[in-house]
Amino acid sequence: MIMKEFFALPKQIQIREGFKFLTAMLGNTIFPFMALYYSHYFGNFWTGILLIVTQLVNFVSTLYGGHLTDSLGRKKVTDFGNLGVCLGFVMVVLANIPHHVFPLLTFWGFLVVEAMHHFSQPAYEAMLIDLTDESNRKFVYTISYWLVNIAVMLGAGLAGLFYESHFFELVLAMALLYLLIFYYMWKHFEETQPTDAIFSHGTGVWDIFQNYGDILKDRVFLMYVAGCVGSACIWLQIDTWLPIHYAQNFQVTSLFGVTITGPKMLSLSVFINTFMIVFLMTHVSKWTKKLPVLPQYIIGFLTFATGIFLAMQFRTLLGIALAAVLYTIGEMLQVPASQLLRIEMMDEDKLGSYSGFLALAQPLGNILAGMMVSLTALTGPLGLQISFLIIVEISLSMIIKAEKLHRK
Repeated sequence: MIMKEFFALPKQIQIREGFKFLTAMLGNTIFPFMALYYSHYFGNFWTGILLIVTQLVNFVSTLYGGHLTDSLGRKKVTDFGNLGVCLGFVMVVLANIPHHVFPLLTFWGFLVVEAMHHFSQPAYEAMLIDLTDESNRKFVYTISYWLVNIAVMLGAGLAGLFYESHFFELVLAMALLYLLIFYYMWKHFEETQPTDAIFSHGTGVWDIFQNYGDILKDRVFLMYVAGCVGSACIWLQIDTWLPIHYAQNFQVTSLFGVTITGPKMLSLSVFINTFMIVFLMTHVSKWTKKLPVLPQYIIGFLTFATGIFLAMQFRTLLGIALAAVLYTIGEMLQVPASQLLRIEMMDEDKLGSYSGFLALAQPLGNILAGMMVSLTALTGPLGLQISFLIIVEISLSMIIKAEKLHRK
């Protein structure tokens, strides 16, 4: 039934999701370890600087790509982005020929890869919206999220087998894969931007400022983005506070003769999360098919936030495992609904620009999550937990209010 529905989708979506699966699987054998790679060659201080530079470049690239998505069209941006990613990986391959490693060239290559990947993401988002409607859009986002999680799981396994001993072969495979993606999409994909789309800005730097200046006047959308910053902060607790909490406070125990420490508990939580999404996500999609978007989002948001808050409290294996189950259920409800909600909040003539602007939420949420961790040095975990609850209430209220104002 699921595959029948998938193959009923437009061909470009099917091919794009297939390429996305392959790049996510291979990418997860490389990108999670780049901080380790940089720290080995450059030390911790310069690794931090390089990662900050990468994030700043990614942000600017996303904004520019979003603008060009609306002014030039989806196809030109994705073609240019794919070519750029391919050339970036070629640089990385040349920098990592066995016994002739050039770490600085590796950084520049990955910087190009990351920048061009983020440059093309608003175009992919707009392309997906162009090719779907309310009847199949929720399914597309669900199947996409499901496939990515399978790819991440497989990628983690491949990384364990090949990262340390076959790094050169992995980046070479990525370069060849993106060469294939570029050629196929350049040759066979068609422009999906509606011919009646109205976009009055050009491609120059001043046009970009004018374009995003217009978005800043959309008060309802800004309220929604502010709510998304809080939502991102809540999600990022999995990467910021919870690993620290497990490492410092987890009660070491034994399971089937294996000693479970804090770091192992984190890995177990990730396994529970991925396992549930891979085997239950499509079923949840069926059960919620007729559920309106906003109620599904609210239920998912509150379930996820409750699970994360409980994970902050518990110190035992059973308690943290149950919390992981709870926030994974919330995740499976919230993710498809959040994707549909963000589309609803956008100007359909500026899908790329609005997608690019919404990319602000992730880095700002990351900063807020980092500040919450720093707060624990002054208040202990209590201060973080109180601020977490406040952010949950404010961010959800802002998203609900923005959605209702938008409908008016």
